[in-house]
Amino acid sequence: MRKLSVAASLLAICGFVPGVYAEPLKKIDLSPQQVQAIRRHHTDLNKMSHPMSSAPAPLRPVSEVEEAGYLFFSSETPFNSAKAKRAMAQNLPAGVTLVIFTDPGEDAAEIKRSYQGFIDPSRLKVVEIEDSGSGFWARDGLPIPVWSQARSLELVDARYYHGFEPDEIMGKWFKSPVRKHTYYFEGGNFMTNDEGVCVMVDNDRAESIPDSVFTETYGCKNLIRLPFEKGIGHVDESVRFLTSKIVLTDSASYATRLRQEGLDVRMLPRPDRKYETYVNALLVNGTVFVPVYNEANQQEALDVYAAAGMKVVPIETSALSNNGLGSIHCITMTYPKVPFEHLLKMFNGREIQ
Repeated sequence: MRKLSVAASLLAICGFVPGVYAEPLKKIDLSPQQVQAIRRHHTDLNKMSHPMSSAPAPLRPVSEVEEAGYLFFSSETPFNSAKAKRAMAQNLPAGVTLVIFTDPGEDAAEIKRSYQGFIDPSRLKVVEIEDSGSGFWARDGLPIPVWSQARSLELVDARYYHGFEPDEIMGKWFKSPVRKHTYYFEGGNFMTNDEGVCVMVDNDRAESIPDSVFTETYGCKNLIRLPFEKGIGHVDESVRFLTSKIVLTDSASYATRLRQEGLDVRMLPRPDRKYETYVNALLVNGTVFVPVYNEANQQEALDVYAAAGMKVVPIETSALSNNGLGSIHCITMTYPKVPFEHLLKMFNGREIQ
């Protein structure tokens, strides 16, 4: 009962009311009291003898350096994000399906019209998910994909304090088991290659999550925990795998640590303002969508991506980064090529025409 009580009190502290739409939240907009509630919740879990599932650990997490079959993002477009979403749709590599999720009752035809001319309609799905208004930061709230020991897709469901919890619905769509743990954790603070090397930042919420959560639930083979350094404290602000071995960062101290792990580290410049970063890019099958801010060093950043053999699509995201405190990687999620069911007869989740 204590665990549920803490979780319920946290949602109340955060001001989340299930089923009630509000303006999209900033990526991280937690008060010290809210952070303390999360830390207390984690402390309670750590006192338990075995807070994780007894199922065998996954083979490893799915990596963005692997072939993607689906790109997900919300139908919401705050912080001038409509331009970024259309640019991603227009430049999405062949064979990748764009899935836009929205609240029940929204007009799918209108959403599709807003992407007309940007992507072939046969590659666009619009689906309903309850409380999608709280799911704008797709990377944080959507389940993280992992490969099972049998090389089938599974999904990992962590708690997300903004109340967007579509994990079981998506598990049904993909016919995939959903692994659960009850720690609060955001997908933007999780980066992995296709060898099971996982990287995260020990921000004030994640530092109390034990390594065993990542080894047993996500299948990490080597967990690299970096100290908090900048921004909101998510790893996707500072570290980005491009291949199994090539990793980008804009932090000299992170670069030292990553090189100690045998990785080929390449440095990106930093933009001027606090929440801007060229690292927060989306990688989809050799195409990389890079946030830019009309600053003098952005060509240097784009050249680093191009030198690694990527097709580079720059997207201006000043409002998204500085007002929303997130960027391209934060508002998107990719999944591998696996059977995607018709999305019918799903409670709170179905394809709409």
